[in-house]
Amino acid sequence: MSALQWALLLLGVGIAALLVFSSRREKKALERLNTPAPPPASRDWGMERESVQPPAPAPTTGAAPARPSAPPTAFDEFGVSRPRKIPGLGVSTTLPPGTRAPELGTPAAAPVEPAPGKLIGLYIAEHEGTNILGPKIHAALQERGLRYGLKRIYHRYEGEQPVFSVASLVKPGALDPDEAEGFATPGLSVFMVLPGPARPLAVFQDMLDTARGLARALNAELYDSEQRAPLTFERERVLHEQVEEWSRRHAGAARPTA
Repeated sequence: MSALQWALLLLGVGIAALLVFSSRREKKALERLNTPAPPPASRDWGMERESVQPPAPAPTTGAAPARPSAPPTAFDEFGVSRPRKIPGLGVSTTLPPGTRAPELGTPAAAPVEPAPGKLIGLYIAEHEGTNILGPKIHAALQERGLRYGLKRIYHRYEGEQPVFSVASLVKPGALDPDEAEGFATPGLSVFMVLPGPARPLAVFQDMLDTARGLARALNAELYDSEQRAPLTFERERVLHEQVEEWSRRHAGAARPTA
């Protein structure tokens, strides 16, 4: 064979080898593309859930039966304990299963405002303008069920709370039974303060009836302390309406604290 023939033969063999090598590379590339990727290893959440749960204690022969455990902590869908957030409170807290979150949107009850105080007063003075003696005063007060008590004066009590009171017109107003002898006063003050522990209209009527009885027993006159004039039926009606109006406006009001 001539040199030219050998050169052509070697060239043909090289080209053939190149084609074979290139074909194999393309075949491997196609196999890689057509081969599906293996599925990712799945995470065994069940195993993790079991690892979170505390192991049950082994039974002990002869030991007392175990007490029931506390309710299990709430777990999320991944088996991990997590706090439940109560909407609107801005904080998180862990709630046992079955526990309801507090109701939201319910307005708190508004505090009850104390009612403004109101004084209803009468006074009793002797017809002739002279002093009324102490023993006569105490006897008349006690006959009408009034009791000596707070601030050294007499009261009508509702339970242990005074609902109206009687005091001397002379300051400090004391009517001490132990000082009855030698005591005298030009008159008595009969008064009630609203709000009180009993129904205002009932207390006013009782106070009015008691004051009239005291005036008769002491040979005295009943006066309206605001008008400083003898109490008339017209003025009595006005006072009754004032108490009724106060009761209507402040029926749900709280008593001021001492």
